[in-house]
Amino acid sequence: MNDVNSDDALSEPMALVTGEPLERPRLAAVVFTDVVGYSSRMQRDEPGTIAAVQADFNRMRETCLEHHGEVLNTMGDGMMLCFGGAVDAMRFAMKIQTEFGERNAALPPGRGLMHRIGIHIGDVYRVAGGHVAGDGVNIAARLEPRAAQGGICISQIVYDTVKGKVPMKAESMGAQIFKNIAEPLTVWRVNPEGKAKPAPPPVPIAQEPPALKRWLPRIVWIVVLLIALDVLWPYKDNLLPAGTVENLVARAVRIWGDMQRLIASAPK
Repeated sequence: MNDVNSDDALSEPMALVTGEPLERPRLAAVVFTDVVGYSSRMQRDEPGTIAAVQADFNRMRETCLEHHGEVLNTMGDGMMLCFGGAVDAMRFAMKIQTEFGERNAALPPGRGLMHRIGIHIGDVYRVAGGHVAGDGVNIAARLEPRAAQGGICISQIVYDTVKGKVPMKAESMGAQIFKNIAEPLTVWRVNPEGKAKPAPPPVPIAQEPPALKRWLPRIVWIVVLLIALDVLWPYKDNLLPAGTVENLVARAVRIWGDMQRLIASAPK
């Protein structure tokens, strides 16, 4: 959420709920998303960027519902979602990042939006106005910027919950210190492998063979033709000594063999 100060964004729900009674906290998986390079894209193409973000948000909403989640809020280029469990949250994140990755791989470089996603399980408070707050929200928001472009960052509790249940390749980032979070948190970076179908290999351009290789077969046939004419010449017995024809045939065979070896060894 590059256009909003992160501390303000995290404190805003609490400011909005002042004076309103809080529900009892419930354990939930909170998901934060963010567009990579949002501010620079807005400077280059504001209408196009807004349209692309809204299209991705619509797809996220659909996928969120498919995984029994709820969209809590949208903030410029970011979205906050809530799921009943870490498995649903992780399946949502893997599906959406894989889908966007495949889409972007099929587009010219830099055309498709890339998102970061952070996921944490924690207590969430909901108030009458529909806003939420709590450590689950704060930590998920802190995890999101640590994700790779087009990737996912999850806390240790999320990793322990989804390990073996959601196919993924995760890399430990070790204990990380986060602003306004008292204790270091062990986090994991997950990189979905969403890719477009590989493009077919380029058709090689036919190269002109070397001159020697082009002319050798023709030379061979000329030699063979000359020898054949000599053998069939009606006056060969009067013009050539005895045994000449046999010698010419033997020589033609040797020439043919030499030519074949020369052709095979010529550069390709």
